[in-house]
Amino acid sequence: MAIADTFGNVSVNRVQRQLARFERADLLVSALKGRTRLYSWNPRYPFLKEVRALFVKASRALPRDERSRYARCTSPTPAGSGRNLTRLQQDVQTLLRHPAQFAG
Repeated sequence: MAIADTFGNVSVNRVQRQLARFERADLLVSALKGRTRLYSWNPRYPFLKEVRALFVKASRALPRDERSRYARCTSPTPAGSGRNLTRLQQDVQTLLRHPAQFAG
């Protein structure tokens, strides 16, 4: 899993559990393409604009070199998703690496 590969200390299982939580909360939607589950933002999520703004604000607080490391995207994007998967990967990567930034 590309997200888990970005961080040597984050297990694939941990990433999968967090993505499943986001999907149960309707923040994300997913689809299977072969044996790969692809995630994207749920455009119907009522606070999507605010959540994305929070992720952007938190990522701007990171040092530049750290930001660029998390922003890379090595996975193919599904047809029609445009940049959504890339943004989602960046945002989830930041959340997993710095969960305290997102604590209530």
